[in-house]
Amino acid sequence: MGNPLVRSVHRLPPTAKVAMFKVATVTTLKRRTWHGCPLNRMGTELGVCIVNERDAIQTLRVPRHAVRRFLLAWDYMHGTDEQCTEQLIEAILTVGLFTEPPVRRGWWRRTPVAVPAPVTLQTVVAPRTAATATPTAPATAVGEVQDERVLCGAGV
Repeated sequence: MGNPLVRSVHRLPPTAKVAMFKVATVTTLKRRTWHGCPLNRMGTELGVCIVNERDAIQTLRVPRHAVRRFLLAWDYMHGTDEQCTEQLIEAILTVGLFTEPPVRRGWWRRTPVAVPAPVTLQTVVAPRTAATATPTAPATAVGEVQDERVLCGAGV
């Protein structure tokens, strides 16, 4: 059976792995509590207080599932806190301290979005220069009408 932390550690950014490695080599980390867990101690190393998932997500700038996956793997490991800390060190070394997390692709394929056309002037009323006549009404002379132009486009 492999190390259960490898997949979840792989999803963390290099700054988190380096800080976690520093802390894990110095002290024993605790499970099932925020005070003393790897994320909390890593935050202390980075100069940030991490006491919940939101703090970890904002500090590491990772998706929620990455933090959640790490916490679930860490909290439910078998063995003592010392053994789990050793497994964390092994997982970080297996993945590599400076490796970037993989890019997660969505389940759907994104379709390209059409770029809107630039803002242009369009004629709203065509200029009239001749007299108009209809069969039922007498002919009337209409003077020249100025072009009325209106801005069309996004944000107008």
